[in-house]
Amino acid sequence: MGLRAQESQTRASDPVFSLRTDTSALTKGRFVYDWLPIHDWTETDVWDCIRRHGNIHHEAYSLGNHRLSCALCVLASLNDLINGAAPTILPPTVNTAGSKLYHMAFVRLLAE
Repeated sequence: MGLRAQESQTRASDPVFSLRTDTSALTKGRFVYDWLPIHDWTETDVWDCIRRHGNIHHEAYSLGNHRLSCALCVLASLNDLINGAAPTILPPTVNTAGSKLYHMAFVRLLAE
């Protein structure tokens, strides 16, 4: 999973590798593990890796999102919430420039 220690104190305390007791069946020899391969990466490490591999990332980051999660995540910033809600109110666009326009229109709509 892509959880990183830098994201929160709770995530910082998560083990990098652990047995999932809620889904493992020890008596049947079935073991399920959680592995956090980028747990010790910084945000800079993540973006460096993305750039090294063609700079392919979710468009929401180009719109200024700090994280991707549920549209109404309690941990989201106002900008992330606006970006999450905008596609349900305004028609989707194909390119990033168009996405920025509908984002700005949605922000103006909220301000009214």
